[in-house]
Amino acid sequence: ADPKQPPNPPSFPLVIVPEHSIGPFLARRSGTAMGAYIGPGEGAGRRVVSLPLGADGSPLDPRVVAQVSQDATMMIVRPGGGDHGAYIAAWTALTDKGEALSVLGLSVEGQARSTPVELTRTPDDIVWVEIVPTPRGEVVVWAEETRGGDGNLFAAALEPDGRPRGLPSAIVHGVVGWQTVPTPNGAGLAM
Repeated sequence: ADPKQPPNPPSFPLVIVPEHSIGPFLARRSGTAMGAYIGPGEGAGRRVVSLPLGADGSPLDPRVVAQVSQDATMMIVRPGGGDHGAYIAAWTALTDKGEALSVLGLSVEGQARSTPVELTRTPDDIVWVEIVPTPRGEVVVWAEETRGGDGNLFAAALEPDGRPRGLPSAIVHGVVGWQTVPTPNGAGLAM
């Protein structure tokens, strides 16, 4: 190693992700990190697997945290809000008449903090999902693309363990672009 160069950080093999998986996706918060992916399950279903990481990035034991539909289409994992050290995983799956969005809270050890919750079921296509941490939990924001090509934005507040706090709300209809970011007291939305 060249003493004039900074040392290379350690690298670790995380996991061998099976073929036809969605992910893995990574999220980080102070002192911990979490990976997750949707992989093949037994029979016709699939499963959500959490991949907790130590402070140095070393992998801990992966865990199957949920069974999901074979028709899962998208997934994200983000750090949770508050000071509970949690993470939130969200995924979409095709339904017989559209698409559904589900969420699940994860502990820093990769264990499910609640059961998966379906936030919405829509005839439109869910094209974007973001989870914004707040001091009281999380806000999940998603966009549903209509047949006309524009988007409708919706949001749902979550408890720190990933369970919904009330019902989802429509934010705005007919938008073509959007972005959300955390703020000191909640979430900011640009459209």
